Amino acid sequence: MFAARHLRSAESVAFKEFRSRPGSPPERRRFRTEARILGSIDHPHVVAARDVIEDDTIWALVMELLSRGSLRQHIRSGLGLAQTGRVLEDLLSGLGQLESQHVVHLDIKPDNLLVTSSGRIKITDFGVAQEVGPGRERQAELIGGTPQYLAPEQAAGAPLGAWTDLYAVGIMAFELLVGRPPFADTHDLVDIMDRHLHDRIPRVCDVLPGMSIAMADWIDRLVSKTPSDRPQSAEDAWDELDKLLTECLGSSWRLAAGL
Repeated sequence: MFAARHLRSAESVAFKEFRSRPGSPPERRRFRTEARILGSIDHPHVVAARDVIEDDTIWALVMELLSRGSLRQHIRSGLGLAQTGRVLEDLLSGLGQLESQHVVHLDIKPDNLLVTSSGRIKITDFGVAQEVGPGRERQAELIGGTPQYLAPEQAAGAPLGAWTDLYAVGIMAFELLVGRPPFADTHDLVDIMDRHLHDRIPRVCDVLPGMSIAMADWIDRLVSKTPSDRPQSAEDAWDELDKLLTECLGSSWRLAAGL
């Protein structure tokens, strides 16, 4: 992905290019799925599509350009509870829109969250996203994602849904507060996936003494190995988080929440 200028609008944009290869219909289908999903979403916390280019040799998505880069560079040493809450508010708002359109992202991580000039968050990179509405439930194959944030059902080939992205939100909440994901002590991808399947995610209050027990409990629900034990929608997850942030930090907690 690189910066470019859109000739029709003269706007600075992000240009995500895919090169076609002989015998690559799966890649073309994936490109068209990403283009269709991104083009159908209009939400303040999802990156906006500007154009789609497709011919015999090149496919490209043209998107709004956000100059502050990804969230990754802002969390090297962890964020405070208020900043974490604001990031999660924006992320869950964007995921709520995806849910309403029967889309699961399947690769939620700091690298795929862009920071706006005002310090807010937008979801990007729908390269492995899937449409999963009634009759379109996906399962039985490992369809992508990043091992450090991979839900157990992704690793096991089980049914996927909104609950799958919420697991990744829980892993990311841990990382936002601690400064690293739970299984950062290994780089073996198979080992990481096995640990997501079988090992308990450490409680954030055990890693960060003094951290809110309520926040640790909230994260624990999101990273439950059993999807039915997690909140079943982004709205439900946010309602719980909003309440605990207000109880922990007061009703004006957003005043100290800027990135």
